[in-house]
Amino acid sequence: MTTDQTSFGKYLKAERDLRNISLDEIAQATKIKAEYLKALEQDEFERLPNETFVKGYIRAYAKYCGMNEDEVLVNYEFFDQCAHGPVPDEIPEQSESKPLAQKKWLFYCIVVTVTLIISFLCAYLINH
Repeated sequence: MTTDQTSFGKYLKAERDLRNISLDEIAQATKIKAEYLKALEQDEFERLPNETFVKGYIRAYAKYCGMNEDEVLVNYEFFDQCAHGPVPDEIPEQSESKPLAQKKWLFYCIVVTVTLIISFLCAYLINH
């Protein structure tokens, strides 16, 4: 990284400025909307489409500026992790055992209740 390491957007802008390349130049060459490129440089990722597109934009931006694309993506992930915390390797599966256990318990209660009612009815009818 170069001069300003306080944000990913400032890092991109500093690298672009070192190369004397305008945002319009990158937008025209990469076919990425200038507003998206500005959003990248201003760290306004909420203005951008999903993560897959963001990484594609970053890769195209870096390539056009003559930067190492993989290194720039690693820097993006570093800044993103610093801003939002680490991403878990695996998303924990939501356990359905508790709701399923509750449903089974309810089913058994109903079966036992119906069985008892039928038994009492049979006993009543037999005795009278």
